[in-house]
Amino acid sequence: MSSNFARIGARSWTQEQINFLSDVIAIGTLLKAECLGEVAPFCAGNEVQITFLVSENFKGRTPADGKLTVRQQIAHTEASAVSADTKFCRGDTYLLYLMSDLDGKFQPTSGPAQSELSIRCLRRA
Repeated sequence: MSSNFARIGARSWTQEQINFLSDVIAIGTLLKAECLGEVAPFCAGNEVQITFLVSENFKGRTPADGKLTVRQQIAHTEASAVSADTKFCRGDTYLLYLMSDLDGKFQPTSGPAQSELSIRCLRRA
């Protein structure tokens, strides 16, 4: 897998650190979230692929079509919530702090254990 999930673990983050390390800071509307299954043998969770349509970009470059694809790890217990559209709801607006991944996708800057610091719901649909 080409993801950098293991690169950043759980730690204490300041907003300045998240801002500095983010390749992209944007506001986006969630288009879809899908569970992709097991990530790797060393990981106890599942991988979710989330697609956002960017409405405002504050830092970095976004794809020409305005869509960002984010990979995120979640616990097994949360995996069913994703497929039921309850953890991530289509139409919700999010403030995104993202790092570029090796294959043109993104991941939460604060890492998988603290992704809520990087993918923040602003408004429920």
